Amino acid sequence: MKLVYRAIVLLCIILFFWYLLQRTPRKITAPREEIWIVMGTVASLRTPASEREHFPVMLQIAKDTFDAVNRKLSVYDPDSELSVLHREGALSPISPLTKSFLTTTIEMTEKANDFFDPSLLPVIQLWGFSGGVTPTNLPTADQIADALDSPRIADLSIDQTGARYAGKPAHIDPGGIAKGFALDLAFEKIEQQFPDAHFLLNLGGEMRAKGKAEADRPWQIGIQHPFEKQAAIGIIRVPSRFAVATSGHYERYTEIEGERYAHIIDPQTGWPVSGMAGVTVLSPNSTEADVLSTALFVAGEQQANPLRKRFPESEAILIPDREPIEIYMTPGMQAWFEPYPAFRDNIQPWEKLGTQTE
Repeated sequence: MKLVYRAIVLLCIILFFWYLLQRTPRKITAPREEIWIVMGTVASLRTPASEREHFPVMLQIAKDTFDAVNRKLSVYDPDSELSVLHREGALSPISPLTKSFLTTTIEMTEKANDFFDPSLLPVIQLWGFSGGVTPTNLPTADQIADALDSPRIADLSIDQTGARYAGKPAHIDPGGIAKGFALDLAFEKIEQQFPDAHFLLNLGGEMRAKGKAEADRPWQIGIQHPFEKQAAIGIIRVPSRFAVATSGHYERYTEIEGERYAHIIDPQTGWPVSGMAGVTVLSPNSTEADVLSTALFVAGEQQANPLRKRFPESEAILIPDREPIEIYMTPGMQAWFEPYPAFRDNIQPWEKLGTQTE
């Protein structure tokens, strides 16, 4: 009888403390995120609750890295190494950061064939982008031809002592690759110090993920609807260490003579690209995602497939500039992209690219 009585008392005590626990406010450990402005755009670092202890150091690494890239590569800073190279035609000594950037840029330009060329700054500025003045009238054929005739990055030679052009220097616009390069550099430094960390690093809408957002949930990124600014077409579940980049005609554009022109320039024609509304790329690093999203936008429906084959580890989503919306997706992207219900019927096989007309 005493044992029964003791058991009843013990049960009452347990129930009493359980009741207190339910009534007592518990501290909720939330994810951490900080947003800041750098390189003329918005950057952010987000981590799950498990990384709160490491968050300040991770954040400082990201900020220091982005600042260093901006100091070395800004075309708006006359004292940056890239500005000196533009002005002098040579740079010696050269920092490891700038050397790595230039080497990577040359490699990516060659890999993307004729669909990506960062040495188009004279053409880009002719259309009013990257520090250029928006023209009142469309550039003439002669103006475009003169701008296209400027030196290219392929003429740059790099060695242990520095970088130099044999003749007139090319003027590089880092905008099509610098964000991806900076993201990868910061990502690698954070990962080196915290190998098992979980975080999502963002620079200007380009993102690279490590680990998971939560124990049972990967990092997820919404894909914007190119025709509706406040809407999304679905989400990408980003595998660890992979990156996502998007190029769209809704990002930056100019209006000349009543017409809207995208900021992405075709290196072959010198004209802003038309025909594509949005491109999203999932790649094993941010530099490749950054470059390929731009190159696919330029390549368009007819050339997207052969170009993408030059980047076999990357997957892509292409949306042509016509309505109703058509969403072309590489087979490998199906494992990571989940369209919202309203857009499931808009998914088109990648193999159909180039067979549709307006």
